Amino acid sequence: MNNSQSPPNILVDSHVHIHECFALSDVLDSSLQNFQTAAHKANISSSQYLGVLILTEIGKNSCFQKISGHFENGHSLEDSDWTFQKTHESESLYAHHASGNKVLLLAGHQVVTQENIEVLSIISDQLGINLSRENSLG
Repeated sequence: MNNSQSPPNILVDSHVHIHECFALSDVLDSSLQNFQTAAHKANISSSQYLGVLILTEIGKNSCFQKISGHFENGHSLEDSDWTFQKTHESESLYAHHASGNKVLLLAGHQVVTQENIEVLSIISDQLGINLSRENSLG
């Protein structure tokens, strides 16, 4: 997205878990509804914001990688109003709704260090398994 297309407002949900027991389309529909509600309360029209979901996936399962893989294979999300578009970064992709709204998905993981401290690795496609506290902080 270049600057001429960038909306003036960004709404962010910065800690999103996508569990396999929920359909991805339902998660995206609910997220879009939450963004629309927040935008309405702030007097922001739907064309004046971009919704961003920062995923904090748990364990070795990566919904983000699955979505990216489906897009690479030319598949769209079945039985839904959502399609996906890759960005120039491997850690992000757009989810486009049939209504014209879109949500930016950013890869990330919730990891537990060797010291049993939970750390969020955001905007990253690295799982970061078996990190020590020192390695997780930079």
